[in-house]
Amino acid sequence: MATYNGDKYIENQILSLMQQTYKNWTLYIHDDGSTDQTLEIIEKYIAIDNRIKLIDDQVKGLKAGKNFLHTLKSSSADYAIFCDQDDIWLESKLEKLYKAILEIDSVDQPVLVYCDGYPWSENGNINQESISTAHAKDLEDFIFFNAGYQGCSIMMNRKLVEMINSYNGYVYHHDDLVSLIAHTFGRVKFIPEQLMLYRQHSQAVTGNKDFKKNKFGRLFNNVGFVISKEHYKAKLDFYNYYKEYMSEYNRNVFKIYFSYSHKKYRIMRFFYILFSPLTFGGDKMKLLAKTILQRLFNK
Repeated sequence: MATYNGDKYIENQILSLMQQTYKNWTLYIHDDGSTDQTLEIIEKYIAIDNRIKLIDDQVKGLKAGKNFLHTLKSSSADYAIFCDQDDIWLESKLEKLYKAILEIDSVDQPVLVYCDGYPWSENGNINQESISTAHAKDLEDFIFFNAGYQGCSIMMNRKLVEMINSYNGYVYHHDDLVSLIAHTFGRVKFIPEQLMLYRQHSQAVTGNKDFKKNKFGRLFNNVGFVISKEHYKAKLDFYNYYKEYMSEYNRNVFKIYFSYSHKKYRIMRFFYILFSPLTFGGDKMKLLAKTILQRLFNK
């Protein structure tokens, strides 16, 4: 758990962890320099439950993504999961993700399983819509995601954790890196069950999100990008770091992605994607629509 000024929410999240049906867990917490009562609440529960550990190394100012990656280095478990400070986990979340990952685990391959959740608004309303609206079977269906799967929905095996910990390229979001490694080198499985309340509030790192059902998502939002500058840089660093270890097919997927980004005109990008194997979550039409309607960052 990466924490920062979360005293309004963190106690309920910790309590939801303590109520999990799967009991054999350790919670590692690293605080990023909170100035509210977050640390006092953490210390309260450390005294109650010896499974809760505070990493007190005086490292501050990391911000959310790097804080999660920094905290992950403390875990030596066979499986790990990110935990946001402001959500609520339903009591079977750990048990169901653990059973799912055991079914496909591999000691020599990174494996990721992730679940769905309920959007939980700032005014306390629980939305029945899904927070997981796009899913990829392979890298060619994932590479155009301008983010990975929700970090708090992901469980990782030891091989995936080791690859995350050894990576030293540019990282924009921790969950994007984790998802990209799994799709490039390993296996990914979606558990279509809503196993948490995913809190939406104005102080959240990712802000409030709209999870209302819409086949074309945010395509008609004029601030949207087919590829954002930050995600392009993250994928370019990732490719340069790992290209010698990739399959020839996945190297080609990255090359198509980069070539697309250098096409000057939308019509050129449209036909380039039309005759490529790339999709957006398995949906070629959605990627073509994004190409026509959304912007490409200025290189």
